[in-house]
Amino acid sequence: MASYVVLNLADPGGIGPVSRVKLGLKARLERTGIVVGGDDVPVYDLFEMLATVKDTWNADLGKELDAIRDDCDKADKIFLCTHGTATDTDHGFAKASGGSPLATWKGFGRLMRRLLPRKDKTYSLCLVMCYGARSDTYYSRDLDHQGMIPATQLKTSFAYKFYKYLCEGHGRLIRMTARTGAVAFDDKTGRSSVEQEAAIDIALDKEEYLRGPKVQSLIAKWKKYKDDSWKESEEKGLKWMRVDTKYRDNPKAYASPFSGLKQAGKAYHQMLARKNDFEMRKDGFQDMAKYGKIIYESDGAGGLRIINKYGSVGTGVGPDTILYQGPFI
Repeated sequence: MASYVVLNLADPGGIGPVSRVKLGLKARLERTGIVVGGDDVPVYDLFEMLATVKDTWNADLGKELDAIRDDCDKADKIFLCTHGTATDTDHGFAKASGGSPLATWKGFGRLMRRLLPRKDKTYSLCLVMCYGARSDTYYSRDLDHQGMIPATQLKTSFAYKFYKYLCEGHGRLIRMTARTGAVAFDDKTGRSSVEQEAAIDIALDKEEYLRGPKVQSLIAKWKKYKDDSWKESEEKGLKWMRVDTKYRDNPKAYASPFSGLKQAGKAYHQMLARKNDFEMRKDGFQDMAKYGKIIYESDGAGGLRIINKYGSVGTGVGPDTILYQGPFI
């Protein structure tokens, strides 16, 4: 009978991505005819453990450590869930938007060494992390991650650095998968899908545009007009609302050069229109199943193999293409 374990470093509240992973895995079991209950897919919150061990590898992890080790030991597959961003190959996060990191790949590695100590068996580990296998050359226009990724780039991803820390010199036999884009998990089927390369570039361009000083300045200016107008009088506030509505409905509408309010409103809503254009273009590239999976395999004696599971017709790289084979890079 198949068995799964979910290790939660993605969802401190317990409702969100990890719950979808759990429900999806239960759905997988149900498709096999197995009667499942609430504890058939155990979920362990590891936030306190990670905070304890990330800087001190031999810290006391408490009584729950043995239970997690035991479930991981028996599991057919272990799902380690955290968040990643396309532009950061060093950290895992508790939020999809990033923010304050939980730890580096080394901190994650220190924890997982404690949870997967055996060297006489092969663990199957799925790193459920957006962009986990993406290199630091993150734009697809510079490197298509569905094709042949050179070794110099393979070694820069979070997944590779984490995997190397787990396995190199420690004799562990771990088969790990990671994804090159944002990961979506269907809670009704247990199937995953991954963001397409073109969509990643659009999302990166959007974020770069929104972070620009010009955009930040006009956002601040329009907010100041709003706050000042309502503070001055209801009449001024209602005027701000009329201007806001006018340029929301038509960002290209005429704005008198003598009206700072109208100029600011038009600039703000033209910015929003451009943001919406990025999002509409990105929506044109649906997430794909059987896409963007990288497999890492170690022989326990210093040998490494990295495989592009699905490849891509556009790159000329077919399924199960070996991207690298040899000693750890």
